[in-house]
Amino acid sequence: MNIRSNHVVLCILLMAFIGSYVRAQSSFRGLGDLPSGESLSAATAVSADGLTVVGYSSVQDISFPQFNRFQAFRWCVETGIVGLPLLASYDDQIALAVSNGGAIIVGFASLNKDIDTRALIWTSAGVRDLGSLADNTITVRATAITPNGTAVVGYESGELGTFAFRFSEENGFQQLDGLPMSGSQALDTSADGSVAVGWLLIALTEQHAFRWTAEGWIDLGDLPGGVHRAVAEGISGDGRVIVGRSNSANNISANATEAFRWTAEAGMIGLGDLGGTFNSAALAASYDGSVIVGGAGGAFIWTEAAGMRSVQEVLTQDYGLDLTGWTLGSAVDISADGRTIVGNGLHNGVNEAWIARLGDLPCRADFNADGSLDSQDFFDYLVEFFGNPGCVSMPPDVLCAADFDRNGTVNSQDFFDFLAAFLAGCE
Repeated sequence: MNIRSNHVVLCILLMAFIGSYVRAQSSFRGLGDLPSGESLSAATAVSADGLTVVGYSSVQDISFPQFNRFQAFRWCVETGIVGLPLLASYDDQIALAVSNGGAIIVGFASLNKDIDTRALIWTSAGVRDLGSLADNTITVRATAITPNGTAVVGYESGELGTFAFRFSEENGFQQLDGLPMSGSQALDTSADGSVAVGWLLIALTEQHAFRWTAEGWIDLGDLPGGVHRAVAEGISGDGRVIVGRSNSANNISANATEAFRWTAEAGMIGLGDLGGTFNSAALAASYDGSVIVGGAGGAFIWTEAAGMRSVQEVLTQDYGLDLTGWTLGSAVDISADGRTIVGNGLHNGVNEAWIARLGDLPCRADFNADGSLDSQDFFDYLVEFFGNPGCVSMPPDVLCAADFDRNGTVNSQDFFDFLAAFLAGCE
């Protein structure tokens, strides 16, 4: 029996002495930015458990100090904003998605300022180029990752067109079978990786939202009354609710869109707008799809009971939080339980990422972030704790899911802390 096994036995013997797991109340904060460069940060995603945020921030270019570049970052309460390792010879490097615990992050790096991009993955081993489906590709981007980090979706463009893909370490790149050859992009995936959503071209002129599974794909179409232009931006963790944007009869121009929610039962339903020029987009949904966030001339949150509301008003009026100096421009992602929202806005005139907690902090004992606390969370943590030796000597830039206390190492204290959280339960 190794040292970790011995510690597990000790943990079980100490179960009766474990105290309560304390969680904080509603909160709002800016994430700041990385040192050097202009003051600018932008969030792109939050982990399903609501504890890790990724995005990018402006930093000074080392090779050309007179210029700035974007560097990917990871943020959590314990560490604040931390720049991710840079891949040499690339310009801007942007994180777009993150697994639970911050252990795996995906995104892209650009050459020549967005003209040529490559998909990146950050793990405890560092950062690397994921590669591509075909030779001579111009653009490759990894756009989403499952909470357990096993499946990635994205798209690549080259001489043969634009193609949506799935990627895993086991199977490498795989084109999403059956989609029209006219072009497609995958922008999000369900929690188990079985469903992908995005947009595709129909007859080279119409942009439609789609839902893809291994059994086939569904054309979600677009909202009635507008030009044929729709994009599925996100999907609920259970794969049942798809959100996005579509031009509709409510839009006053072909370039404007209306946020939508799609289900198999109801089809595509427009969610409206906060007012003004009528231009909105739904960007993400909670695990069951009951809470949706996006932008509509300001960050919005949508529920069936309340409809579309301004996040700024919800935070100040419903939760009594002080947002002095802030204008919340968009909400870009939401945690599985619908209680943590991340987005971007202006803070005293400066672009800055933000995070809002609606109620208590997320329950970290819900290790697989499926919205319930049960034995599967315990088993999943054990698998991570015993089965990922690379976490023991990981660099501080990227977290490991087994590092429960987030101090950069994995040892018995992490198991103690997880067990304490698990026994305390989730409210």
